[in-house]
Amino acid sequence: MATNANIPPIFSVRHFALEFSATGPSPIQVLMVLINCYPLRSGV
Repeated sequence: MATNANIPPIFSVRHFALEFSATGPSPIQVLMVLINCYPLRSGV
């Protein structure tokens, strides 16, 4: 169950990265995405 719950967030991060790339990848935005992904991986 925990694994299934962790799959959606990863896809969301990917979607965010795509949006940032379309508008223009900013270092701050990239860092924010990484920070958001870190806690998710740590939780596992």
